[in-house]
Formats: sequence, structure tokens, C-alpha cells
Amino acid sequence: MRSLIELISYGNAIVALLLALYAIAISGRTGIPGRWGAAAFAVLAAVLGVATFDEGLDGDVVAKLVIGLLLAFPYLLLRFAVSFGTGAARWVRSAGVLAAAMLIVTLALPQLPQDSDQQPGWLLAYTVGLLVYWTVLSVITILSLWRPGTGQPTLARRRTRLLSVATGALNILILSAGFGLDDPSAELAIQLLLLLSLLLFGLGFAPPRFVRLSWRGPEQEALQQATEQLMGADSVSDVAKTLLPHVVAMVGGSGAVLLAEDRETILASVGDRAAQSDEAPPRVQTEVVIPLSPPFGSLVVATSPLTPFFGHEEIALLQSLGALADLSLARCILRDAEREGRVALERAMEEIERANSAKNDFLSRMSHELRTPLNVVLGFGQLLQMGEIDDDQRRSVGHILSAGQHLLDLVNEVLDLSRIESGRMTISPEPVELADLANEAVDLIRPLADDRAIRITAGLESCHHLVIADRQRLKQVLLNLLSNAVKYNRDGGEVELSCLGSDPDRLRLLVRDTGAGIPRALLDKLFEPFERLGADQTVEGTGLGLALSKQLVELMGGSIGVDTTEGTGSTFWVELAVATSPAEAVAERLPGDGEPERPPAGGARRVLLIEDNLANLKLIEALVQDRAGMELLPAMTGRLGVELAREHQPDLILLDQHLPDIPGAEVLQRLRATPETRAIPIVIVSADATPGQLQRMLEIGATAYVTKPIDVAAFLELLDRLLGPRSG
Repeated sequence: MRSLIELISYGNAIVALLLALYAIAISGRTGIPGRWGAAAFAVLAAVLGVATFDEGLDGDVVAKLVIGLLLAFPYLLLRFAVSFGTGAARWVRSAGVLAAAMLIVTLALPQLPQDSDQQPGWLLAYTVGLLVYWTVLSVITILSLWRPGTGQPTLARRRTRLLSVATGALNILILSAGFGLDDPSAELAIQLLLLLSLLLFGLGFAPPRFVRLSWRGPEQEALQQATEQLMGADSVSDVAKTLLPHVVAMVGGSGAVLLAEDRETILASVGDRAAQSDEAPPRVQTEVVIPLSPPFGSLVVATSPLTPFFGHEEIALLQSLGALADLSLARCILRDAEREGRVALERAMEEIERANSAKNDFLSRMSHELRTPLNVVLGFGQLLQMGEIDDDQRRSVGHILSAGQHLLDLVNEVLDLSRIESGRMTISPEPVELADLANEAVDLIRPLADDRAIRITAGLESCHHLVIADRQRLKQVLLNLLSNAVKYNRDGGEVELSCLGSDPDRLRLLVRDTGAGIPRALLDKLFEPFERLGADQTVEGTGLGLALSKQLVELMGGSIGVDTTEGTGSTFWVELAVATSPAEAVAERLPGDGEPERPPAGGARRVLLIEDNLANLKLIEALVQDRAGMELLPAMTGRLGVELAREHQPDLILLDQHLPDIPGAEVLQRLRATPETRAIPIVIVSADATPGQLQRMLEIGATAYVTKPIDVAAFLELLDRLLGPRSG
């Protein structure tokens, strides 16, 4: 057994020496904690070395040397524990004073007695004092190393607690040796306990790589769960909150910060980047900087007092975690850009909608403001044309009516484009007999062609088909195309209207002219609003016909295009779907159609006109003044009109929408709510030509709706239809 004890003692001395050498080697990287640890382990190695290899040395000198080193070890170990900033700094000065006092007492002792000598009485007191000193400093050190591990990552917690357990084991060993246990079994137990203490010191101070990997298990599992959560992170703060705590825990650091590209601005942080206790002495603390992609600068992770330095493994791990952070942050940048783009798009759409609404309101108001004077111009112009005037005057009136009608067409086309763009243009698709409609359009354009000796033909023998279209809108498109074919043609040229079946379900209508053609460089602008392609000074027009035609054709589910040869002419075509069954046709019903109750024959027919515009009032008076048996009763306010209607109960009421006191819609509702006036036909005469307003007025009780400028012939026909044929 003695040999085994000696063998173990030699092993302990070697283990202590290796631990001291390793601590000294890494003390430059570990800062102040590492230096105190290196000093403590060097003293312990020296004690064991002297105690094991003391042959040839003076016994009293050796004994005092060993006692002096034993007095220094617990003090150095306490300084090692306190250097972690664990809150025991207030004991350092008292421990130093106590250690110095014990050393002085030891050096002042007379020659230490040998084993054969009789033990003096003071030796017992000295031994008890030495054991108390060791125990007090060891207990403080044990607590200082154990308590900081609470709440720390597994790696830091197990390291400090292993050091705490090793200190406790060493203290038990010293107490056992102090009580003079000379039994071989006890001596063997002491040597084994010393070996265990040394191994625990080594494992806590510098754990091997495989041990560190096993200790990181809980942190690795938590990091794996956090990595899954990163897939749903939407912002930089989410990434920092999810990832940074796990980065710190994996390496046992004190804190981490995410820096901006300037490497100074802190975007996010966790923990304490400079964990420095006010009570602890200054110490070296290192940081690992992981570069990140712009607009981020770097990820900085600081060591903790319990992990004063990062090894190669920790640095490699931090680099991997930095790459993960880089990827997550880049995804957040993309999501932020997408979110900002979506918000900007929504704002832009809101601005567009506001601008479009303002445009529509402006057009509606301008329509009313333009139609009101046009009503007077065209109305009186038509009256002059219907009267007895000479040829020169008739030509002058014709110019007035032509210019007024051109302005009216421009207003109508602008309004139609606005309605299509805002989605308020309504169409009524139905099966339309194409040949009949095309012939109607040709008949309307033929006088314009005859003025320039342009021959217009319609080869529609093969067009006995029904197409799906809005009849009125398709007629408008054909008139635009035929009118352009005449206007942009040469004198004495030709215009041909024909059809072609492109496939069984589609029919193409073609309008060919013999004009100058269209340069190919200008074809992209052909269907743009107000684009005249250089014909502004030569041909009268608005530049809206083709743009409106394209919108209308597409609204009806068709397509429009052009084939042109410069110098030869152009062929515009419209392609529409063929109707499968004529039974789908529905009859058109104009506003005011039906069989209203007519007044009995004979007697004066009284018409109440509620109109505040004096010029319009004069126009209506001029229109009805030659109608035999028709009496016009004017009222320039809504309230007066309602009173006159109740009092006189006219045969017909003509009502303007915009009155100075109450709106025309309210006047209409009052008249319909009064028994005396409920059955009287009421015709709205207004410059507001929007379909929504027209439909609204018809729904609340209007009999018909006439838009300004008034078509005189149609207006007089409406009067005759509602009041009965004129007498005389």
C-alpha cells in the first residue's frame, strides 16, 4: 500500500505541475482571472513538489516553506474567484491581512519540532489557527465560485461549480492532514481526494473540447428552436430578440450587440457588453467581432467574467452564428422593402384615386358649365335655321351649328373616356345585326363623303351575322372610323366597309380608305387621347375618337387595330364575338318610353318650366311659342315651381336640376309626394349628362331626361308625344 500511496503522490505532483504550466501558458489570454489562477496552481504545484521530492533539504526550512506556500494558496484562490466579479471583493483585504499575519507568525516560530520530539503547547494553537484560516478562506472561495453559476449558461455554470467543488475537496484534505491521520488507509484516501481535487480544478479551469460540446447541449437545442422561429422574423428587432440571447449563451459570453454599418450605432443589444462590477478590480475583457453584410456593420460578442476568453472553437461557432444572423437580417431587409413598397403602392393608388375623383368631379362640373351656354348657342342656332333666312345667313348659321356641335362632341368624348377610365361606363351587350347597323352608319357619313366626292361602299353581303355588342356604342365606333376614313382621305378617294370571318366565333369589320396612310413610327401613339399625329393644322378633329373607340371595343370584349401602308391608305378593323342565337336579342327602351296618360283633345296645353337661367328660359319660350294651344308658365325657383304646379296643375313640367334655392331632385320628390301633382309628366332638362344622375332621376319619378344642349327636333317630338299631337 505504501508503494501505491507513493505512486499516487508522484502522480498528484505531476498533475499539479501540468495544470500550473497550462495556466501560466494561457494567462496572457485569460486576463486577471487567469493570472490569479496560474499563481494559485503554481503554488499548489510547488507545495506538492516539495512535499514529494524533499530529500536532501533541511527539514525545518522545508516545513516552513511548505507552510508558507499553503498559507498563500487559499488567498490566491480567493483572488482568482473574486477576479470574476462575484461580489466577494470586500473579503480580499481582510484575507490579505490574515494571510500576512499567519506568514509572520510562521516565520517567527522557533525551530519546528521533529516527530520524535515532544510537541510543545503552542503548536496546537498554531495548528488550529492554520486550519481555521484555511477553512474560512476556502468557504468564502467556495461560495464565490458556486453562486455566480446560477442562471448562467451550462458551460459557465459547470466550470465555476467544478472549481467550487475542487476547492471544497482540497479544504477537506487539509483538515484531514491537520488532524494527523497517519493510518495508511487514511493517507491513501487523502492522496485520492487530492487527485480528485486536481482533476476537478483542471476540468473547471480548462475543460477539453468534447466536454465543452457536451455541456452546450441545452443551448444547442434552444438555438435550434430559435432558428425555426427566425423563419418568421419580420424585423431587425425580432431577429435580435430571437437570436442574440442564444449567441451569448452558446459561448458563455456576457452580452452581444448588433452594430450599424458605421460600427458605432447600436441597432440591438442583449446582456451586458462590459460586465464590470463596481466592487471588482479592473480586468481584461475581450470581444469577438463578426462582420455582417451592409446595411449592418458587425455582431460583437463580449466574454463574461466566468468565461474570460473564447477559444478557437467558440470563435468558429460565433462565425457560424454570425452567418445565420446575416441571412436572417437580409431576409428582414427584403421584407421591409416589400412592406415599404406595398405601403408606397397603396399610397400611390390612393393619390391616383383622389386625383381621378377630382378629375371626374372637374369634368362633371365643366360638362354642366359648357353644356349650359352650348344649349343656348345650338338651340337658337337651330331656331334660326328653321326660320326664313337667306342663303348667306343659312351658311353663317351652319357654321355656328357646326362649331357648336364640334364642341359638344368634344365634351361628350371627354366624358365617355372619363367614365371608362373610372369604371362607370355601363354597356348593354346584346346580339346586334351587324349589316343593318353598318348601313345606318354609312348613311349618316355619306353626306360628309359626298362633299369631297369620296365614294363610300358597303360590301356587307356576307355580314348577315349577329355580334355581341352594345348597339349604340358600336354605332359610335363605326361612325368614328368612317368619319376618320373620310376626313383623312384624298378628294375623290374611296372608303370601303366590309367584313371578314376570322374564325367561326369571331367576326371582323374592316374600314379601308385610300388616304396617305400612317407612318409606322407613329403607330404606337395612334390610340392615345388627344394625339393627332401631326394633323392638327390640316384636319378638324379632337384626337379622342380612336382612343374612345378602342376603349369601347375592349369594353365590349372585342379588339381593334389597323393595317396601314404609307402612301396607299389604311384599314382599321374591329373584331367582335359572334352571337350564337338571335333569341338573345333584347329591345332597347329609351328614357321616357311608354304610353303616358295624354290630356284629352282640345283645350290649351299648359307647360310649367322651372328654370333659373334666363337664356335657357328664353330658348324654351322660343321653341314652344309657335306650338298652337301650348301655354308656357315660367318659374325661376324651385319653391315657386312647386306652388305653381299645385295651383295650376299643368299638363307637363320641365325641370332644371340646378336651381338657386333647392335642388331639382328635391323638387321632383315634392311634386311626386303631392296628390295634385303626382300624375303630371315631369321632364328633367339638365346639362348633367352622367348616366348615374340620369338613372337616379328616373328612379325617383322623372318621366324623361333631356340633356343640354337640346336637340330641338327630338325635344319637340318628346313634347308632342307627352302632350299629344299639336293642333293646327
